[in-house]
Amino acid sequence: MAVVESHETRERGAPDQSSATRASVVTIGAFDGSGFTGVPLDLRVAQAMDVHAASVTTAVLWTTAGKTRVVKLPPRVIANQIDSHLRGTGTPVCLVGSLPTPEVVRSVSERLRRRFLGQLVFRPVILERDGARILDAEGVRRLRPLLGRAACVIIDRADTFELCTRAGGSEEAAAKELVERGAAMVIVRSPADDIAWDGDSLRRLPGESRRGSTGFLAAAVSCRLAAGGSVAEACEFAWRWLDKLPQTGAGQPILVGNG
Repeated sequence: MAVVESHETRERGAPDQSSATRASVVTIGAFDGSGFTGVPLDLRVAQAMDVHAASVTTAVLWTTAGKTRVVKLPPRVIANQIDSHLRGTGTPVCLVGSLPTPEVVRSVSERLRRRFLGQLVFRPVILERDGARILDAEGVRRLRPLLGRAACVIIDRADTFELCTRAGGSEEAAAKELVERGAAMVIVRSPADDIAWDGDSLRRLPGESRRGSTGFLAAAVSCRLAAGGSVAEACEFAWRWLDKLPQTGAGQPILVGNG
C-alpha cells in the first residue's frame, strides 16, 4: 500500500529521508538578516558542505540607515528551541555562537548540560568589530565554565582577551589558558595569523594563507566534525576547504554548490 504524506504531517516538521541519513549539526546564535554572519552563515556553510543543520536563534539583528538594531530573545524562548532540536535526537555536534545576555548564557549552559552529549564547538562573540560590548562582564564570567566542555573554541583575538584572565596580551598564552580550562582545541584568530593549540602542539597559520571570517571557520569545523573524524582533522579540513573556495574582492569565500 502506498503511503501518502499529508500536508499536516509536513507542517509538524517530520524529517525527510535525506536529512535523517546526512551528518547533522545544531547551531545556536544570532540571526543576522544580511546573511553574512551568525545563524544564516552557518546554514549556508552547512548546505555547501552537504550537512543537515537546525538552528536556535538567540537574537535578531538588522541594519537600518547605518545603525544595527538588535532584538534579544527571552531565555525561555531560546531554551524551548534547544529542547525541540536536541531532546533525544543524538545530534553529534552543536555550534554555539552569540549569547547576548548573562541570562541567556545561563539558560543555554543548563540546557546543553541536560540535553546534549555530543561535541561542542564554541565561537564566543563578546565585542563588536568597533569594540562595542555585546556580552557584559557577568555574561563573560558565566561563559567561562561552558567553554570547558568544548571540543574546539574558535575565537577572535579581541574576544580572547575579554575571556581570558592570564593572557597578558599574548594570543599563545590565551590559547593555552582556554585549553587549561578544559577545551580540547583552541584557535585564536588575528590579522597576523591563526594560532591553534591542543595542549601538545602549537601551530601558526599566517594570515595571508587563510580565508574567511571566524564565523566561516567555526561553521566549517563544526560541519566536518559532524561528518566524523577528530577535532584536529576537522580543523585541517576546514582550513583547506575555505582556501579552495573562490573569494570576493574583500577576501571572503563564495559558497557554491555542495562541498
